Amino acid sequence: METEVKRLVKVSPVPRQTPMTNLTEKGLYPNISKYISPFFDRFGRIKTGLSTEDVERLEAATGLDLKPTSEYWHDFSIRLTSKDLFLNPENPVDEIKLKLLRAHPEVANNTAEVTPKTVFILYDEVEEAQKESKKFDYIIQAYKYIADMSSDDRRDFLKLFGYAKQSHKMVEDSVKNKLRELADVDAKAFCDRYEDKHKMDKILI
Repeated sequence: METEVKRLVKVSPVPRQTPMTNLTEKGLYPNISKYISPFFDRFGRIKTGLSTEDVERLEAATGLDLKPTSEYWHDFSIRLTSKDLFLNPENPVDEIKLKLLRAHPEVANNTAEVTPKTVFILYDEVEEAQKESKKFDYIIQAYKYIADMSSDDRRDFLKLFGYAKQSHKMVEDSVKNKLRELADVDAKAFCDRYEDKHKMDKILI
């Protein structure tokens, strides 16, 4: 029987570089708490992270009044510390917390969103695994495109990456290696360029 794996989202303080020791440490000192609450946007509207559809669905699941004007939000806050917090997206109460965290300006959904103002970061293992799997799928497809191209096709295709003058002076192995390097850097962009129906026009230009 297959074991069901519970999906959890981890909320962690963003690591900071300490100037004295030059060591990376968690962004909050032990025994220090920070509370994340609904906030106001620049138009003075309260932001809970819930869409209209979320409100209707989660109200039905919890029996709570989750409208932005509800008194429920007056005392609502999420206590975060230097220790990781784990939330279950399939639990309605935890989902409410996650929706707020994902919308909050001091919380990043991934490392790419981290700014100097970020205090916490979310890590969704399932979401990250899906991203890595999709990235790998693009790499496999990009390598297939390289293998399927003729020698002349590879040289022409390399022109789309700024190697118009060099491509026909390079030996075949160098051309393939350069295309592989470009695919490794951004396989999706590589595939998008190869699948572009105007590809040949752009090569000629």
